[in-house]
Amino acid sequence: MRKLYRSQEDKIAGGVCGGLAEHLDVDANLVRLAVVAGTVLGAGVLVVVYVAAWLLVPQAPATLGWAGATDTPPAPAATEKSEKSGQTGETGQPVAAGAQPASDS
Repeated sequence: MRKLYRSQEDKIAGGVCGGLAEHLDVDANLVRLAVVAGTVLGAGVLVVVYVAAWLLVPQAPATLGWAGATDTPPAPAATEKSEKSGQTGETGQPVAAGAQPASDS
């Protein structure tokens, strides 16, 4: 089960809408629009809910990246693996793991 966090990257005020959008996998602007519409139509009740969420929902840890959508970190890219192994091609660029350098013959 994914945990709800306030967003560190996609925030305007407190990151509540950005975190909720990341948790629901929708665009943050849609959530912000819904909050504004709900605040206007609900006589300001969502302002109290937003402030409560700002105080109660924890800030996303920096190590989780994109709001901690999963509990496991993403796999490193192939170029990162080749940089660690020290393999380089003719141009001096890292070669992907398992790839063969190009030859002219």
